[in-house]
Amino acid sequence: MLASGADALEQLFTLHGAASFDKQVYLHAQFGQAGWAFDLESGVLAFRRPHEPLLQLQAQVLGTESAQAGTWLWGWANTQSRIPERLLSIARQMQQLGEMLRVPALLAPELELSESVSGDRLSLIAVGVARAAAHFRAAYPGGALFLIIKDGRYPRRIARPVRRVARLFPAFLARYTVADARAALKAYLHFYRLQVVEDGAHVIGEHRWRDTLSGQERIERVSATFAGQQLASWEYQPA
Repeated sequence: MLASGADALEQLFTLHGAASFDKQVYLHAQFGQAGWAFDLESGVLAFRRPHEPLLQLQAQVLGTESAQAGTWLWGWANTQSRIPERLLSIARQMQQLGEMLRVPALLAPELELSESVSGDRLSLIAVGVARAAAHFRAAYPGGALFLIIKDGRYPRRIARPVRRVARLFPAFLARYTVADARAALKAYLHFYRLQVVEDGAHVIGEHRWRDTLSGQERIERVSATFAGQQLASWEYQPA
């Protein structure tokens, strides 16, 4: 159960951060080199890759970062940009979550950027809370607009989730400060609906399936050892 108050923001990041980071890695692999455009009236974020049809996806406005002021402004508080209300449903959802859990960072219209408060970290939380596809940083001179992609047409297919967790979870910890890495891993494993086994300092995530050709059961496993709440060792066992 989530705590209330300022600590809830860190708990939300622990709960959603790794899975949302996974989604960002996928987005970058697919569209990191693509041209893009966003239309504020329609909420359409378009990607164009060479020799491929234009991909148009619905996106929500979460907020903006100002490089000059060093601040984050929630989309619901940005009255100057005249953002259509229909593009603020996820930003409003975050605001309502802030009211329910009494989280100051989700309620204050504008925040100073810090290690724990940034467009990236807040977007990772929002993607998890809204069960969205990913977030996109739309840079402009002096800042960036953070968009949350939520569209059933978004093409995401993951065939080997355990192998993906084994590769991306250490990268997630290397990039972000996480107070409880053990809880973050368990949440990530549950995101992929993997079997989770805990034994003392060890957390094991595994995927079992039956090979269609041989009829034999196959097991793919990732094992983590923790010192307190921080990762001490990591092992991937392929099927």
